[in-house]
Amino acid sequence: MRRFVLSVVLLLTALLNAAAALDELRFDLRSEPKSFNPATVADDSSETIRYMTGGVLVRLNRDTQKLEPELASAWSMSRDGKTITFTLRTGIAFSDGTPFSAADVKYTIAQLMDPALHSPTGDAFRSGTGKVVVTTIAPNKVSITFPAAVAGLDKLFDQVAIVSSQSPKKEMAALGPFYVAEYKPGAYVYLRRNPNYWKHDASGRQLPYLDAVKLEIQANRDIEFMRFTRNEIHLINSLDADYFDRLSHAAPDKVRDAGASLDSEQIWFNQVPNAPIASYKREWFQSRNFRQAISAAISRADLCKVVFKGHATPAMGPVSPANKFWFNAHLQPTQLDTKKALQLLQSDGFRYTGGKLYRDQCRQSRARGDGYHDSAGPARHRYHGECGDAGLPVFDPAHERIVQLRGCAARLRECRARSQRANECLVKLLGGAPVEPETGHAGHALGSGARPTDAGAGIGHGRPDAQEILRPGTGNRG
Repeated sequence: MRRFVLSVVLLLTALLNAAAALDELRFDLRSEPKSFNPATVADDSSETIRYMTGGVLVRLNRDTQKLEPELASAWSMSRDGKTITFTLRTGIAFSDGTPFSAADVKYTIAQLMDPALHSPTGDAFRSGTGKVVVTTIAPNKVSITFPAAVAGLDKLFDQVAIVSSQSPKKEMAALGPFYVAEYKPGAYVYLRRNPNYWKHDASGRQLPYLDAVKLEIQANRDIEFMRFTRNEIHLINSLDADYFDRLSHAAPDKVRDAGASLDSEQIWFNQVPNAPIASYKREWFQSRNFRQAISAAISRADLCKVVFKGHATPAMGPVSPANKFWFNAHLQPTQLDTKKALQLLQSDGFRYTGGKLYRDQCRQSRARGDGYHDSAGPARHRYHGECGDAGLPVFDPAHERIVQLRGCAARLRECRARSQRANECLVKLLGGAPVEPETGHAGHALGSGARPTDAGAGIGHGRPDAQEILRPGTGNRG
């Protein structure tokens, strides 16, 4: 997935004043789910369904970020960090009545680590060469050994929904609070209460309290917003800053700012040899001085304020302050410093003349495209400076800030308002082509926040436990 620039803080909204009074919860998916197989989930809609239907061995509490027991009543790690052993609860069955045992855990791990499946969840567990060994010690005890230590190994199991090795329904048999009862492409996914769900509340009542959840497929956020204001849906999974502010003024009792979450957006500099960008630009992107200059030339605070109306937080890197496990509070976001940026560019051969940046490069005596005209002497390539042109911002030494910064921010906001990716605007600013982060290098995070409470959790999305949003007398929690 491509990620650029700033992340807006996406906010949970709720209309659940008394969840017990509801027989059916309704909210929208922004896109068609691409998979019901929990091992191959790679999109938000599929992840939402996995979170509400999948049973996991352990669950990361989205408030405390501490692991809590689920299908596993206990677990332990080896000292070398390679092996984790789970003790499983007994007497649990899948939604179709198939018993749950250690054999299902072994089968699930085998599916995840199968290279032919290309499981995004399985990729997080890959650690060096060699096979993952799963040993069923007893019907309710299993150990998993990896070829090398995996960072945060126990927490990664929060994303692993256990699949039955015996059920004829295969991955459609669920251990979570709901199971997929009906799917009408382009219209909705209908979830029904799992009659065999193992959890009970303090009074002994079986969870979940709801009978069903209807996930209607609706990509248009304006329609989603309108349906929410008409009480046709009960919650909005996440909100852009504009929608949040509008709803805050119109119905403050229906909206909640859950704060920063675990997402961030970044600029990536494409250094792939065969990328469809000019070779001279690739040379720029390969220079650390150049990348640091761009980082120093961006006012993260202004972008957070102008583009996202204060609902974003400047960041030093891709790790959000909401991530208590990995965040380093001693690191501070890069501050706007156009003098430093210009010095770094000058050290790479750029020079500022007449309001434009130039770079002198020795070339062979021939004409070239891509903005050059080579000669026997140094050749010059002009660096365009207006927002939206194919180039980088130009520095105004008189004011020591980026020319048209706020104009750029306004255009970024326009992009989001038209439901376009903000990275398209940044691509124009950088004069490059869209970049896949897996192949880029030296990305600079501009802001963090976003998606604190998307339903359908993975370990990196800060969502509440599925039962918690359905508990009577409570609203949704961030």
